[in-house]
Amino acid sequence: SAIRSGSPRPAGNVKTGAAGSGGGLSESARLAAGRMPAPSYPAECRRKGQTGTVVVEFTVDSSGRVISAYAKSESPWPLLNHEAVRTVRRWKFPPGGIMKLQRPIVFQLR
Repeated sequence: SAIRSGSPRPAGNVKTGAAGSGGGLSESARLAAGRMPAPSYPAECRRKGQTGTVVVEFTVDSSGRVISAYAKSESPWPLLNHEAVRTVRRWKFPPGGIMKLQRPIVFQLR
């Protein structure tokens, strides 16, 4: 089984970089330097052959922590949706401006 996460897209109107936020990394540089481990594939979903893509929208605060995350576009499987959001909430990024992003989390059996 493999889990891919596609490249992030800014969500709508994004304000980045507050005055004096330090760091000075661009949004893409902060994303590249972020720790974004892949989700674990829930055993029950694997057993049942459940696959899908969950688009998670999330907000990163100035310290680099994910302060909110939700499934903007869900898979048909609640367990996959829950795991995608739970995973994104644990991601960490370098400090900088507040970022609002979307990222597809793909659950795929091979």
